[in-house]
Amino acid sequence: MDTQHQILVVSPSPTRCRDLRTWLSTAGYWVTVVSGFQAAKVQLQSGPAALITDLKLAEYNGLHLAVRAIAAQIPVLILSEPDLGIDGEADKLGAACLATADVSRERILEFVESKVP
Repeated sequence: MDTQHQILVVSPSPTRCRDLRTWLSTAGYWVTVVSGFQAAKVQLQSGPAALITDLKLAEYNGLHLAVRAIAAQIPVLILSEPDLGIDGEADKLGAACLATADVSRERILEFVESKVP
């Protein structure tokens, strides 16, 4: 398994998971999709090339995953409603944020292509 091009997607939304999987796999990335924090925590141990996560993950949030991913030098994109507080926290951690209204194939691929060699 080549983790160099593995993208971990974390979202409780089946529609978002489907879209991200389609966009990324069509672009040649190997995509692992999980719906929650616990499964994502396990998948982070495989060392994906990047993490794309929703902010809201039941009792946890995408910032909890970002802390773990960034500690392992994995680039992170957090998808959330616009919120200056969240954007500021993500920025302090070294994660990028994208408003859910702005999620598109182009924006997702722009992030991944800028982070994955």
